[in-house]
Amino acid sequence: MRLSLIVSDTSVRRCLSRFDDLSGTILAGHHQPLQTWILCLYLMGLNLSTHQIAQELDLNKDDAQQMTCQLRMGIVEKKPEVIRLLAN
Repeated sequence: MRLSLIVSDTSVRRCLSRFDDLSGTILAGHHQPLQTWILCLYLMGLNLSTHQIAQELDLNKDDAQQMTCQLRMGIVEKKPEVIRLLAN
């Protein structure tokens, strides 16, 4: 049996599950392309409102709201623990 790898969207024959380049990330399961997610995160860093982000990315305001919430939750969830070093 010969295996071929497809980067974008692949169906796994054994378990019949689907995966893509966003599988296992906070972006998994959403219909927006990776470029849109990255631009959304960039615009969030510029302190644009969700309404402004929706306009800039030509998104429905509900989609922009969902994306910003998902990004905020994922960032907080994946935030590494801060280890304080004691000075001598």
